[in-house]
Amino acid sequence: AMKTAGTADEAGNNVVNLLAKLSSREFSKSISDAVIAQSGDPTKSDGKKKPKQVFDWNTYAIQQREQGVYGVEAFVKLLERQLAGNAQYTKLQKQAASSNSVTRKAALEDMSNIAMGSEIGNIIADRQALMAALSVVYNKDTLNDLRKQLPNASGTVAADFDMVSRTEWAKDQAMNQEKLFAQSKAYDAISESLGGLKDTIT
Repeated sequence: AMKTAGTADEAGNNVVNLLAKLSSREFSKSISDAVIAQSGDPTKSDGKKKPKQVFDWNTYAIQQREQGVYGVEAFVKLLERQLAGNAQYTKLQKQAASSNSVTRKAALEDMSNIAMGSEIGNIIADRQALMAALSVVYNKDTLNDLRKQLPNASGTVAADFDMVSRTEWAKDQAMNQEKLFAQSKAYDAISESLGGLKDTIT
């Protein structure tokens, strides 16, 4: 998002990259390996010879949406659950809530560095994408700013459905894909702006 990117194009690109990663089959598989299911977490059977119950990202995202937590926010919530025992990260969270934009940006940059070293961060393997995710959550005004500042803001949610539906995961789980990601609050809020950037960032 703009608070963690140098230009509007970069901001849009960061969010597009993040959404693409969250919607991939590889992400769903990798996160089930990285996250140790806690009490109350949805699980699924994994493995043919010796099946075991592992964390189920798909169901988790659906459950979070029902509680009003969408897409990118659900991912960050899970990431921060994994980092709950990190005192430095917890301290930075408070700084990221600051109204001072300089303090907030510095905190988000440090948080993304710490997140990159976590198991979930390794799955994303993209610091800019992680910064975009954190920016969406900690800068509630970022989505509106992004929408205003991106040039040639145009397109529709339907147009972005087309982009997302071309992913391998979506071809197998089209309905879930739309529910989990394309209808997320963050996705909806930036869809028009990103629609106008398709030709320049892909």
